[in-house]
Amino acid sequence: MTSVDRIRDYIASRGIKKSEFYQRTNLSNGYIDKVRELGADKIESIVSAFPELNLYWLVTGKGEMLVPALNNAGSLAAPEAAGNGNLGSPTKYPVPQNALKRPLGNPGMNYSIASEPKTEYEAFQRMPRVITVNENMEENIVYVPVKARAGYLAGYGDTDFIGGLPNLRLPGLNNGTYRMFEVEGPSMAPNIMSGDRVIGQWVSSFAEIRENRVHVVVCKDGVVVKRVLNRIQERGKLVLKSDTINHRKEYPTYEISPDDVLEIWYCRLKLSSDFAEPAEVYHRLADLEAEMTDVRAVTKQFSESLSQIRQQIGKQDK
Repeated sequence: MTSVDRIRDYIASRGIKKSEFYQRTNLSNGYIDKVRELGADKIESIVSAFPELNLYWLVTGKGEMLVPALNNAGSLAAPEAAGNGNLGSPTKYPVPQNALKRPLGNPGMNYSIASEPKTEYEAFQRMPRVITVNENMEENIVYVPVKARAGYLAGYGDTDFIGGLPNLRLPGLNNGTYRMFEVEGPSMAPNIMSGDRVIGQWVSSFAEIRENRVHVVVCKDGVVVKRVLNRIQERGKLVLKSDTINHRKEYPTYEISPDDVLEIWYCRLKLSSDFAEPAEVYHRLADLEAEMTDVRAVTKQFSESLSQIRQQIGKQDK
């Protein structure tokens, strides 16, 4: 049974007219009769229009069709799912590792129910092991500060740990799964400074890596922010590069095995409180401009001196 089949069951069981359904969700008439799966944007529109609908059930088919009653704090108590036990405090939903997949070629846009990946190259977690949602079943952006990095390596799949991290929502970041990481060190300076925060969008397969773009790579050795070159097909490695010039010896380019990768997030947004002077190339231009100013001044002075000498010679000739 697909997510579309479950939507049809929901409409029928609640006695909702299709015209009302399309009007409230802003979907085109007949949409659910034309598609086999629902994209993330469509799912978001549906659960926003019908908050009683259980997102976890809609996507996975597990649990109850309707969400439990809201508690006094206005948060949603997550249901227990078979094989998962107690899911912990409210609003934390573990996602089955093989339940969801975003189709290749349209990264970060659509969710669909999927079977096992076709090739080892495509194999990867299709969703983070744990996501958090608000009372409207809208997915939050979980924030991982530097002090929580060590714990994140052990707790990225733990509902209590992820649920205990700060979370937020930002306009324009609704169509996907996002996580915020605090940057430490000068390895990506001057483009990303120590203390900056980057918001990454979930990368569901190695094939979705954007070549030479900045990603947060969560690997067995730690959490790093690097430019990534995908060389898995050529030699079975990912290449991680730093942007820094002044600290190049401290942060050389290196390779890691895909087997060591736990999560990858494509950086979509940077939050920074650093209002430093322009990047190094601009410093070089500024220095060149200063030198040219000096040259002009010396040239002007020389020209004036030469003019005076000519005037003196002219007077002597007379």
